[in-house]
Amino acid sequence: MTALLTTIELIKNNNLEFPNNLIFGFTVGEEGLGAKKGMRQIIKDYGRQIDAVINVESHNIGRVTNQVIGQYRFKLSINTKIGGHSFRDFGRPNANVILAQIISDFSNSKLFKEKGKTTFNIAQMKGEGSINAISQTATCLFEIRSEDNQNLEKAKKTLEVIISKYKKQFPDISIEINVSAQVPSVIFQSKHKIYQLTFAVQKKLGIVPKINSGNTDGDVSMAAGIPTVTIGISNGWNTHSMDEYLEKKSVVIGIQQTFTLIIKIIAIF
Repeated sequence: MTALLTTIELIKNNNLEFPNNLIFGFTVGEEGLGAKKGMRQIIKDYGRQIDAVINVESHNIGRVTNQVIGQYRFKLSINTKIGGHSFRDFGRPNANVILAQIISDFSNSKLFKEKGKTTFNIAQMKGEGSINAISQTATCLFEIRSEDNQNLEKAKKTLEVIISKYKKQFPDISIEINVSAQVPSVIFQSKHKIYQLTFAVQKKLGIVPKINSGNTDGDVSMAAGIPTVTIGISNGWNTHSMDEYLEKKSVVIGIQQTFTLIIKIIAIF
């Protein structure tokens, strides 16, 4: 946000005019279950008018993201429709146990890596019940990512097979998947002019370019076929942790990068 607001200020203070329009978008809901809803709205409203996107991230100055990592995010819910007393009704299906078994089976399955990295993550495991009550419901958030669409589909199929097994074992229970995000893997070749312009700007500023894959708001515009580059405007580490930090001195060159790249790209696209 700092880089974009400073860029807007520079443009206004210097009365700069451009041959094409600029749209500055400040999005919400990029992470978690937000599923990039802010960027999806921007593309919905303005997509046909957009020739190129510069997506600005806070960390990893020098990054040049040209590939979307395929992503499948959902909430997994178990409902046995019956609880019970932990001793007297022992043997009834326990939602916490079934959820744990599904996670364990998937964790021990083979992830397909021959065409790129494939990962998964589990979060916010929740189950009802007390120490002496059989849990009727349990949920968790589940994410699968892959740099290859075929591998992503194979991982999803593996999960479906595991869930099907428990549905057959416990025909009266409900196992549901509520999808919050499905993002395909998309790649633009690094020789594309938007990346070549980015490399040139970074090298002029003494920034070492590092082309990579990632998941950002840029996923949405890339999936729509719009040339998109994601850049970082600072050095910072421990992303998504309680001790995440940013080096303030690096933001200055990050702002220079953002401003210069906008000037270059708007002149070409």
